[in-house]
Amino acid sequence: MPTYQLFGIRLRSDFPFASRMVCSDGPAEVALEAASAAPPDEAASAVYESPYRLPDGRTQLSLEARSSGDVFTVTDVARFCVSAERIGYELLDETQPHAIEILTLGTVMSLWLERRGLPALHAAAVVAPSGALGFLATNKGGKTSLAASLMQLGHPLLSDDILPLEVAPGGVCARPGYPQMRLWPDQAQHFLGSAEGLEIVHPDFDKRRIPVGAGGFGDFHAGTAPLRALYLPERGGERVEIETLPLGAAVMALIEHSFLLGMPEAMGLEAARFGRFAQLARRVPVSRLRYPDGVEHLPRVRDALLEHAAKTAAA
Repeated sequence: MPTYQLFGIRLRSDFPFASRMVCSDGPAEVALEAASAAPPDEAASAVYESPYRLPDGRTQLSLEARSSGDVFTVTDVARFCVSAERIGYELLDETQPHAIEILTLGTVMSLWLERRGLPALHAAAVVAPSGALGFLATNKGGKTSLAASLMQLGHPLLSDDILPLEVAPGGVCARPGYPQMRLWPDQAQHFLGSAEGLEIVHPDFDKRRIPVGAGGFGDFHAGTAPLRALYLPERGGERVEIETLPLGAAVMALIEHSFLLGMPEAMGLEAARFGRFAQLARRVPVSRLRYPDGVEHLPRVRDALLEHAAKTAAA
């Protein structure tokens, strides 16, 4: 099985990822392997159920604690058993083979990282001269467009969609994802000139897979990078405005834009996680970024961002 460098760890996998990945020759820290249904476990206990329900009333997704690890299930779609050294996956709906990749590179790896004390933010990040700049937002919140705009100037992508962070005594390090972005067709049209020929990520959505690096768009930064600033994009208004949040508001913003949302609390990780976010917010400024809507404004937005980040790093 090939081994990949992903989120700062080495993952050995038997799953054929469609996304562009970074290969590694080193020993793997965790293996991703196809597995049969998780066996019954008398010690199992339900930890979390999503408030979102299917038409028949069942929860859309759940998390269960077992002696063999965390069992994460997307009802009728896929199931994962996540332990320190192994992630077993099982596809429950053969018509949705894409689900294994999407869930592994999202919720499942975030769950594995959180268990290791590495909180993951819902963010895109690039590496500027001053260090890594992250953009916290949900889907269609502007994070990927801002990252792509900076990549046009030669600043490499660090991660798209998930940003794992390592809070250490010397500072905060941002870990790399994998060399791919996901863009909507209008975004691909603006940054690449066309969306034709680009693979669709999910059959129910029109988002496209954009390879990054050799033969693709921009460059990729494959190593960790010091985190210098985090931004909360807000489109609207006539000017570019950057306002640094006070500590309490910054911590709440980090919690709100963490990838797993309610799961860490249900897993008993809330106190330790809150402490890490408080440390992070003390060391890295979290700022609200307001800017005019429209891709034509992105050049002056990125100029303002780079200037702000440089001043922040020098302070």
